[in-house]
Amino acid sequence: MQIPLSSIDRKILLLLQHNADLSAAEVAEKVELSQSPCWRRIHRMQEEGLIERKVALLNPKKLGLNMTVFVNIKLSAHGRSNLDEFERAVVGYPEV
Repeated sequence: MQIPLSSIDRKILLLLQHNADLSAAEVAEKVELSQSPCWRRIHRMQEEGLIERKVALLNPKKLGLNMTVFVNIKLSAHGRSNLDEFERAVVGYPEV
Protein backbone atom coordinates (compact mmCIF):
# COMPACT_ATOMS: atom_id res chain seq x y z
CA MET A 1 0.00 0.00 0.00
CA GLN A 2 1.43 3.35 -1.04
CA ILE A 3 1.56 5.98 1.67
CA PRO A 4 0.67 9.51 0.54
CA LEU A 5 3.46 12.05 1.03
CA SER A 6 3.44 15.82 1.10
CA SER A 7 6.09 17.82 -0.72
CA ILE A 8 7.73 18.52 2.66
CA ASP A 9 7.81 14.79 3.47
CA ARG A 10 9.51 14.17 0.13
CA LYS A 11 12.10 16.88 0.84
CA ILE A 12 12.79 15.38 4.27
CA LEU A 13 13.26 11.91 2.79
CA LEU A 14 15.60 13.23 0.11
CA LEU A 15 17.73 15.03 2.69
CA LEU A 16 17.92 11.99 4.97
CA GLN A 17 18.66 9.70 2.06
CA HIS A 18 21.71 11.83 1.23
CA ASN A 19 22.79 12.25 4.85
CA ALA A 20 21.09 10.27 7.62
CA ASP A 21 23.29 12.01 10.21
CA LEU A 22 21.38 15.28 9.88
CA SER A 23 19.66 16.30 13.10
CA ALA A 24 15.96 17.12 13.16
CA ALA A 25 16.95 20.77 13.64
CA GLU A 26 19.14 20.72 10.52
CA VAL A 27 16.44 19.02 8.46
CA ALA A 28 13.82 21.43 9.79
CA GLU A 29 15.90 24.43 8.77
CA LYS A 30 16.41 23.08 5.25
CA VAL A 31 12.69 22.37 4.71
CA GLU A 32 11.61 25.56 6.49
CA LEU A 33 9.73 23.92 9.35
CA SER A 34 10.17 24.29 13.08
CA GLN A 35 12.02 21.46 14.79
CA SER A 36 9.09 19.75 16.57
CA PRO A 37 6.83 19.26 13.52
CA CYS A 38 9.83 18.12 11.50
CA TRP A 39 10.79 15.56 14.15
CA ARG A 40 7.16 14.33 14.26
CA ARG A 41 7.16 13.86 10.49
CA ILE A 42 10.44 11.92 10.60
CA HIS A 43 9.16 9.78 13.47
CA ARG A 44 5.86 9.12 11.65
CA MET A 45 7.71 8.05 8.51
CA GLN A 46 9.83 5.68 10.60
CA GLU A 47 6.72 4.22 12.25
CA GLU A 48 5.03 3.79 8.84
CA GLY A 49 8.08 1.97 7.51
CA LEU A 50 9.04 4.60 4.95
CA ILE A 51 12.36 4.94 6.74
CA GLU A 52 13.43 1.38 7.51
CA ARG A 53 16.87 2.06 8.96
CA LYS A 54 19.87 4.35 8.88
CA VAL A 55 23.07 2.89 7.49
CA ALA A 56 26.69 3.84 6.95
CA LEU A 57 27.90 3.75 3.36
CA LEU A 58 31.39 2.34 3.27
CA ASN A 59 34.08 3.24 0.77
CA PRO A 60 34.91 -0.10 -0.90
CA LYS A 61 38.18 1.15 -2.41
CA LYS A 62 39.53 2.30 0.95
CA LEU A 63 38.57 -1.09 2.37
CA GLY A 64 40.43 -2.88 -0.39
CA LEU A 65 37.21 -4.13 -1.98
CA ASN A 66 37.83 -2.59 -5.38
CA MET A 67 37.11 -5.66 -7.46
CA THR A 68 34.17 -6.53 -9.67
CA VAL A 69 33.86 -10.16 -10.65
CA PHE A 70 31.66 -11.68 -13.32
CA VAL A 71 30.93 -15.37 -12.86
CA ASN A 72 29.51 -17.86 -15.32
CA ILE A 73 27.56 -20.61 -13.58
CA LYS A 74 26.33 -23.80 -15.20
CA LEU A 75 23.55 -25.79 -13.59
CA SER A 76 23.21 -29.50 -14.21
CA ALA A 77 19.45 -29.10 -14.71
CA HIS A 78 17.60 -26.14 -16.21
CA GLY A 79 14.03 -26.40 -14.98
CA ARG A 80 12.21 -23.60 -13.17
CA SER A 81 12.54 -25.41 -9.84
CA ASN A 82 16.32 -25.68 -10.31
CA LEU A 83 16.61 -21.96 -11.05
CA ASP A 84 14.45 -21.16 -8.02
CA GLU A 85 16.61 -23.41 -5.84
CA PHE A 86 19.78 -21.69 -7.08
CA GLU A 87 18.27 -18.26 -6.41
CA ARG A 88 17.33 -19.26 -2.85
CA ALA A 89 20.90 -20.49 -2.30
CA VAL A 90 22.57 -17.22 -3.35
CA VAL A 91 20.04 -14.55 -2.40
CA GLY A 92 21.33 -14.35 1.18
CA TYR A 93 24.81 -13.26 0.11
CA PRO A 94 25.09 -9.44 0.00
CA GLU A 95 27.94 -9.70 -2.51
CA VAL A 96 25.65 -11.29 -5.10
